Amino acid sequence: MHWYRRSPVAAGPRFTCPWAGSTAYDVPAFARTVLTPLGPGGDRRYWCRIVDLPSDRQIDEPPVTASAEAVLIVDGSFLQRSELAHLWDEVVFAGAGFPVARRRGTTRDAALFGGLEHAENAFDNRYHAACRRNLAETDPAARATVVGNDDVDHPVLHRVGDLRQPQ
Repeated sequence: MHWYRRSPVAAGPRFTCPWAGSTAYDVPAFARTVLTPLGPGGDRRYWCRIVDLPSDRQIDEPPVTASAEAVLIVDGSFLQRSELAHLWDEVVFAGAGFPVARRRGTTRDAALFGGLEHAENAFDNRYHAACRRNLAETDPAARATVVGNDDVDHPVLHRVGDLRQPQ
């Protein structure tokens, strides 16, 4: 699913700034086109994507209808922002240390950024700066089931919060 406002390559200098969290994703569109329709009382009609990342163009596709038994699992960064927090039934925080996340991400994104060195620069100066700020502002682990996944072959599951209980 793609809810970026603009692709990292097309965004140019804005993408290299330490915090574009409020502009990098179209959070209201994600809530409106996915979480609300698939949440309690929703009509189950959702959109798979709204932006084509390679062309950096908005997509106008028809919605898809989920079955009544469907379960939505969303994977991504910055998903516990205040404007989305009330829309989750359960939250799993897949925490990995910054060195592990950097190694995984730069390997994955090297081609997108034009090489490993450029990917490392983006992770050090933008993504990890944004992650540190997000962790400080939202404290996602405090209200989630936490998966310590530095070692994906031996993950550890810890229950630290319950979204159904007041914090």
